Amino acid sequence: MGKKKYINESVRNEGEDKLNAYTLYAFLILQEEHSRELESQVEGRVYVLAQKALKETEAESLPEALEHVKKDVLGGAIYKRYSDTPEGAIGTLEKVVYSSSKHFLDTREESFRLAFLPYIEEVLLAGLRSGILLCSWWRLVNYGFSVEPYDDNSDEVALFPYRSLSEMTKKDRDALRELALDYYSELESCGGYYHAIESFRKPDEEGRVDYSFRPYPKDGFTAEEIARQHSYKDEEELPVEELYKSWEYETELYLPFLAYRFDEALYYAMKYPGKEYLDYIKSLNVREDWDENYGETEYSYGKIFGEEA
Repeated sequence: MGKKKYINESVRNEGEDKLNAYTLYAFLILQEEHSRELESQVEGRVYVLAQKALKETEAESLPEALEHVKKDVLGGAIYKRYSDTPEGAIGTLEKVVYSSSKHFLDTREESFRLAFLPYIEEVLLAGLRSGILLCSWWRLVNYGFSVEPYDDNSDEVALFPYRSLSEMTKKDRDALRELALDYYSELESCGGYYHAIESFRKPDEEGRVDYSFRPYPKDGFTAEEIARQHSYKDEEELPVEELYKSWEYETELYLPFLAYRFDEALYYAMKYPGKEYLDYIKSLNVREDWDENYGETEYSYGKIFGEEA
């Protein structure tokens, strides 16, 4: 098989796409913080309306005006807590959540990305050594990587030439970093897609919906489940065989623990203001995660790196 003849199309999330991805995460992770912010806004709205009522009605004191407004605002339709109209209330809610995600993007996302990329690269190294990330290897070749997954004399997948990142030439190392950046963006999208589906949760017997944050499942899904999740409403279901033709599905097919770790790390980065997310990322062990996923198979960590017979 010859070299893939295509140009790698960019999948890097930018602008509104990136903001939307992290806004969904912010909605799920920062619910307590958003509730406190909204409660503060309700208190402010009640006070402003009371001041207005004191001038425009027969209320004789601010406490009297406050009581009048509270009955209308807190005892009426839910939207009245935030605005005079349902549309305005939705705008208020969106503003609170978007401000959280924008703050994260402006102040922390870059440092989070730089901290998490080495873990992605180590996982990719194992995946490429195992031969399962064939589509990703072709993408790597198109980034300038020096070795193709097939040679001219064999249809068998070649052995990935490196056992560690430190062995790589600068050109090959740069190519791997580009692939890791693609995977990072794919994790943003993959997680966002999964959580968007998760957001349509069924209410319990009392009509309450649990919107607590649930990381991407460490064990992932079957190929059939992945295909269904990527099928659009009222359109034909994505054929399972199509999953194996694109590198973009290789995380979900082969590396679900990578998506899980991304979600966990992002939770710490969004939830806590300190260095908890850095401590979490530093604690990650690719070998342990890999073997937990593949166990005693031909793809065990020791076997793919030639440590076992």
